Amino acid sequence: MKNTKLEPVALFAEESGVQRSTLKSQVADKLKYMISTELISEGEFLPSERNLSETFSVSRETIRGALKILSAQKFIEISRGSGTKVLKCAGSSDDTSEASKGVFPAIDMLQSYDVTTVAETRRVVEVGILRSAAMNISDDDLDRLSVLMDTQQKALDDTVAFQIADREFHNIIYYACRNDLLAGIASNIYAYALEHRNMALKAERATERSLREHRQIYRALLQHDPDAAERAITSHVDSIFKSTIMMLQTSDND
Repeated sequence: MKNTKLEPVALFAEESGVQRSTLKSQVADKLKYMISTELISEGEFLPSERNLSETFSVSRETIRGALKILSAQKFIEISRGSGTKVLKCAGSSDDTSEASKGVFPAIDMLQSYDVTTVAETRRVVEVGILRSAAMNISDDDLDRLSVLMDTQQKALDDTVAFQIADREFHNIIYYACRNDLLAGIASNIYAYALEHRNMALKAERATERSLREHRQIYRALLQHDPDAAERAITSHVDSIFKSTIMMLQTSDND
């Protein structure tokens, strides 16, 4: 039987030595993904160039290039003095972009499952990832996680900036396990019910709780302790599950 190379489920890991034009396309793809999965909602404003530069660990010139790509594709509107506004998300009635036509079929499929099933799956997948990452994570990745936590500390009252940094934080850990298939699966599960998780994040001081949990995960990875990493991610996923359930119930009652 002929071996067929599997395409990665999600392409978000930045590689060293890539050309700047590729980097700006990667950043644009990341932001497009976040908009299409409603991690960033229509009508919200993106963080500043400086914040995005720090979050994605690229130059401000690269960020400007990425934003120009998204602006040309009508995903955002750039206004001097007003900021960068998200114009559309997946599922918008007037959205004819590829993002609304099943570019992320695995994510679309996940939405048909109930939140308990997805939470249990995420717990199993991420425990395996965290245990492996605790043994394999590099010093460079640990440094990036530290920077991202500093970014989140400064963005406790800015849920958009906090969520973008959250996405990068988890994505770095996913790929630190050195298993691209597992990382891709986890990346897709992360996108489940993001609009409800965003609502939960906007609840009073929810960002502070999330950052505390990130610091616990980071300490376990820094110590290369698989058992501590498992405990930390289990607690974090359970916390996300509870807040998502709460928001889903609130939405059903409206």
